[in-house]
Amino acid sequence: MSNFVKPETERLEIGGGDYIVVKKRLNVREARRVMARQMKPMAIGERPQLDYEQVGLAQVSVYLLEWGGPGFTENGKTVPYTEAALDDLDPDVFARLFKAVQGHIENEERAEKNSASETASPAISPSAAI
Repeated sequence: MSNFVKPETERLEIGGGDYIVVKKRLNVREARRVMARQMKPMAIGERPQLDYEQVGLAQVSVYLLEWGGPGFTENGKTVPYTEAALDDLDPDVFARLFKAVQGHIENEERAEKNSASETASPAISPSAAI
């Protein structure tokens, strides 16, 4: 198994014929970008504070690559995914995107955990004294 994240994607159905395409896994830079965007700027010695405007939005915007379906169409054309277009979504639609991304992350973490436990080497037991 490689230590590097491959640029794989997954298509997630979100209802009503709509779908999103997300990154299967984030690399270290992308994961740090999510964490950093969710924190308010602070001075040395200040306590970290969440930027509630960015919580959820940061995660969705880093994972999301593309969307499609009738709900993402205007004047007969699919509205291209951009962060500005993400900001213009109906809050209920964004909640569906967020829920789909969260579910995807949980599934990937569960699969990784199961894979790690299957490939882990057995514990070394001490030899009995002779």
